[in-house]
Amino acid sequence: MLRVKHFAWIILSLFCFCFLYINRHLYTLPSSSAAPSTIEKKILDEDNNNQMGGKQASLSSSNSLLIAETIKKYIATNSVVVFSKTYCPYSMKAKNVLSKYKLKNYKIVELDQVEDGDLYQNVLQEMTGARTVPRVFINGKCIGGGDDTQMLENKGELKQLLTNANAIEL
Repeated sequence: MLRVKHFAWIILSLFCFCFLYINRHLYTLPSSSAAPSTIEKKILDEDNNNQMGGKQASLSSSNSLLIAETIKKYIATNSVVVFSKTYCPYSMKAKNVLSKYKLKNYKIVELDQVEDGDLYQNVLQEMTGARTVPRVFINGKCIGGGDDTQMLENKGELKQLLTNANAIEL
């Protein structure tokens, strides 16, 4: 009986280890609380290069450049841009605050519905210092996220920013 229990624990331990190992390598997204450290990025890049014969890093870098150009284009051609996720309560907060105004040249990019949404977030982190959504841009400047947008509205400053950006339809 003792051997059966011991064997069961070994099987359970192996199962847990395999499950964690597979999840770690299939889902290499950084945690929501912090981006991966420089060392973690280097390890992930080396793993990707080893697995893909060096092609993964250049492909990822190429995609990042294309996405950075796309983001810059959105920001340059629209008075207001929100990089959002459909299920995020902070994104909903920012969009609800902005919906009080009749905006022109307003773009919402739902990162959970676009290809490479995680790469968009990585590029936005490089541009703004934060990886979280939403990222709200008015007149080419990032004003922050949902709480920041709400705070500006509460202080009466959001309408002035939108007016200065010529973003409100008359």
